Amino acid sequence: MVNATAQRMPILDLVKSRRGLWIGALIVGPALSWASQNFFFAELLVSLRVQIGIGLLMLTLLGWRNRLLRDYGLGGLVATCLILASANFRQIQTTPEDRKQSEADKNQSARCRLAMLNVRSSNRNGAAVQGWIQKNDPDVLVCLETDSWWTNELNRIMSTHPYRMLHPADAGNFGICLYSRLPATDLQMVTLSHDSTPSISAKIDIHGEQVQLLAIHPIPPINANQFAQRNRQLASAVDWAKSRKASNGSHAWIVGDFNLTPWSPWFTPFSDIGLRRVSNSWWPSSTWYLKPEFAVASLVIDHILVDSQWRVTEFSTSEHLGSDHRGLVAELILQ
Repeated sequence: MVNATAQRMPILDLVKSRRGLWIGALIVGPALSWASQNFFFAELLVSLRVQIGIGLLMLTLLGWRNRLLRDYGLGGLVATCLILASANFRQIQTTPEDRKQSEADKNQSARCRLAMLNVRSSNRNGAAVQGWIQKNDPDVLVCLETDSWWTNELNRIMSTHPYRMLHPADAGNFGICLYSRLPATDLQMVTLSHDSTPSISAKIDIHGEQVQLLAIHPIPPINANQFAQRNRQLASAVDWAKSRKASNGSHAWIVGDFNLTPWSPWFTPFSDIGLRRVSNSWWPSSTWYLKPEFAVASLVIDHILVDSQWRVTEFSTSEHLGSDHRGLVAELILQ
């Protein structure tokens, strides 16, 4: 019998082969992700951290089974990259759903039901979106990518929410609106940085508790310029929250389509100032892209961030509503 090691493919031929390219991509991916603070293409890899981690795990198991990794001494390298691919998961600060309610919770009047959805400007399934809103009956609703058509559709069912700021955009995809049933003051359009997309800020009175809310939709980072533009807006959003919390001691919430996954280094500053991502578990639910053929590349880019004084008694994501995003609903109660 010929020794298996003796039959192994020459290392140069392995590098040139399809298997070599696949192995190289999976190994280089996590390594490049550490440059994601400064380079948009590296952050794209960070956005696929879950997929890269799963791919590396499969490669490790399959490669070890058929001796590929053992014969070429790659097992340790791939295992190291697997660890790097999953390293940022521990950095995600979340406020998980906790459905248990104490007697104090039942008597707590400071509670708010918040919903957020990127409707997608080209989507015309108004009935599905209206049904989802009416079913969840939020106290505060934020919708993104709203044009004049969507503004009219939403206005039909939001007569119970008199406090509002509407900014439809028929050109581009950066319309934005906020509706509140709870008393709201200081409703205004905000320009966070000189080249940022429109945002809305408001002070919401949640039964005596003042919450400063910011709704954002930064530009997607599909090239170097837009990567820098998005990062400026995100950094300004962090500064906005810090200033609101420091100036009057009120709560600060940020909601929207961040075009940012939780394991990007640009997400860390939100955690550093005490904001936590609302979720239903430690494992993040994907919010974009919803078409089945893109399931393997779906990402977590829509977020509700609240400070740690708020507890999540309910959290859910929507079914398909005609948009490429899922809607988010959170029931929040002051601890």
